Amino acid sequence: MENTKILLAGPGTGKTTKVKQKVKEKLKENSDTNILVISFTNATVEDLLSELNDVGITENSCRTLHSYALYLNHATNVHILESNYEVAKLADIAKALDIEFDALCKILDCMTFDQMIKNSVNFIRANPTYAEEKIGTIDLLLVDEYQDFNENERELVEEVMKFAKETIVLGDDDQSIYDFKDADAKGIMDLFRREDIVRMEHDNICYRCPKDLVLSLNNLITNNKDRILKELKPH
Repeated sequence: MENTKILLAGPGTGKTTKVKQKVKEKLKENSDTNILVISFTNATVEDLLSELNDVGITENSCRTLHSYALYLNHATNVHILESNYEVAKLADIAKALDIEFDALCKILDCMTFDQMIKNSVNFIRANPTYAEEKIGTIDLLLVDEYQDFNENERELVEEVMKFAKETIVLGDDDQSIYDFKDADAKGIMDLFRREDIVRMEHDNICYRCPKDLVLSLNNLITNNKDRILKELKPH
């Protein structure tokens, strides 16, 4: 992960603002700079587009990881199994027919979100020349809400990173809420601890809440922490 930086900070602390300044600097150096922004949810992507639209970031260069995976997949007219009901029904049919679930999906031209990611990773690795042509050279890759990606999704992110001259990873280890799909804070913390990853300086000032509220909450957390530690000490 050559020339990769990470910004680990809480919500409302100006992560996007800091990155926006970085994008402006890149575009000032070269207006043709190829920038790709990837996040996990549609809502996050919409927020990023709203924040970064005035510096030239459009829907083509800001998308969800799954949207980007579908773009890389070299697959057309594929039905995406979006609901658990569809997946469960197809799994029942596969079991009744004594056929592998993945094989049935291939026959029916459909795929799950997880298959979408795996297929993209496999396709990139099996077709490096096509992948290079499809992805091209990314001058700046921004990966937002990294804590939301599971191991499979992080694998795809790492493959895309290989085509980036510079990568900035954003996230908050305290906001990992997708444990039902095996996403956890371990991924972003492992990245944060790596010696070859540059940690971006950040003031960690909360801009969303009044200072008095932040101070009160910090005091509450500190007091609770001290109380719990005291209770845990052997008597």
